[in-house]
Amino acid sequence: VWITAGKEIENYVDSKLWEEKLGTSEPLGQYDCFTDYYKQVPKYKSATKVDLAREIVEHITADNWEQYDLKEWIAEIYQQIHRWNA
Repeated sequence: VWITAGKEIENYVDSKLWEEKLGTSEPLGQYDCFTDYYKQVPKYKSATKVDLAREIVEHITADNWEQYDLKEWIAEIYQQIHRWNA
């Protein structure tokens, strides 16, 4: 069982990236609802999470994807899949 440290996968993206992309000074918090967060920006009011994911994915790197516990969980999932396929 995996209980995430962030509310949604978008909460794991470095808040500074969201602030730059959306043009907001409000950080996305660990337990904030991402949809509520981006819908406050008039330009993105009619956007979907998929629209924003497509726009930000090219800016995500290993260096800015280390919030909370995601890196450890990805390593654990990788190791488990490797054990299953060994």
